[in-house]
Amino acid sequence: MSLTTEQQISNALEKSQRPLITFRKNFSGDSLASALALFLLLEKMKKNAIVAADNFILPPGYKFLPAHDKIKNKLATPRQMIISLDASKTNVEEFHYDVVDDQLKIYISPRGGFFGPQDVKASVSEWRYDLILIVDTPDLESLGTIYTHNRELFYERPIINIDCSPANENFGQINLIDLTSSSTAGVLYNLIKAWDENLFDPDINTCLLTGIIDKTKSFKAGMINPQTLQMSSRLIEKKARREEIIKNLYYNRDLATLKLWGKVLTQLREHFNGKLVSATISSEDFQQTNTSTQNLPDIIDELISTIPSVDLIVLLYQKENNQIGVLVKSLSFFDALKSLQSFEPQGDKNLIKFSLPDQDLISAEQKVIEEIKKSYKPAF
Repeated sequence: MSLTTEQQISNALEKSQRPLITFRKNFSGDSLASALALFLLLEKMKKNAIVAADNFILPPGYKFLPAHDKIKNKLATPRQMIISLDASKTNVEEFHYDVVDDQLKIYISPRGGFFGPQDVKASVSEWRYDLILIVDTPDLESLGTIYTHNRELFYERPIINIDCSPANENFGQINLIDLTSSSTAGVLYNLIKAWDENLFDPDINTCLLTGIIDKTKSFKAGMINPQTLQMSSRLIEKKARREEIIKNLYYNRDLATLKLWGKVLTQLREHFNGKLVSATISSEDFQQTNTSTQNLPDIIDELISTIPSVDLIVLLYQKENNQIGVLVKSLSFFDALKSLQSFEPQGDKNLIKFSLPDQDLISAEQKVIEEIKKSYKPAF
């Protein structure tokens, strides 16, 4: 009898001692909370787990999450060069090294006798990680440098891919993709439940509930189903700290961000019957509200929460040197990276940014919207 996906993951984890957990560079609260829940779970299973994401910076609103300080912003070298010296005939007196003309030179002095080339061997260590777990990430490229700087690692080690998105490319050797789940945290909840409910604890439950609340925008988004509500209720029963989550995610906005949010609302424009919304932010808006581009992710979150049916969000803002910055957030099948490639964007299919030179805000907005219309087909 063939094993279920949950059983395959369990077997892979039993064999692993040094698992790596990672998630997309342009992460969401669901990505972050799911990765931390998985990290805490593996700690409980006595695994020496590492969690890392490309250039990771913790958003202030998530500082309440358990083990958030364990996330590394880059990956330690997955393999090391080993230089072995046969010291069976004579011991080492001293050694030092130097770098000359891009050449590493190692100087070794024997205590007696001498060392020859035949006494030296070079080899490569085992992989630092023996299993890779990737959460809430549509494809490997979305991992950023975690993947692009370590491609061989991802080819050599098995990958467990956990997600809820139909955009996921099923890139793992084991793929747990539940399209009926409202969040990746929900997929993890069902996975743990299938294994052993005794694995749940207040910290893991708080992370899982954070992922669900973040993804559903506190149960306002359109993907809510009875299973999501039942799951959330069970997590609260199991001591998930709901009040702490709500306070930090939704009642912790600073006054400056709220002022900028008010500016955006007055300039919000709808397209495709509200499936696409856009807004422009001038340098005066930033100055008057004492905000900067660092506040824009919060503005996007507020738009998603306020307009649950929205598929695409486009924010344009003034930069220095007559540049217009553009942020495009896709919440649907629309591949923003591919569809707007003529603007040479950076990011992934769900969130991109780019700049337009020598444009005013209104002209830039029209240009971007017209380009989107060429390939965007909203589902009404």
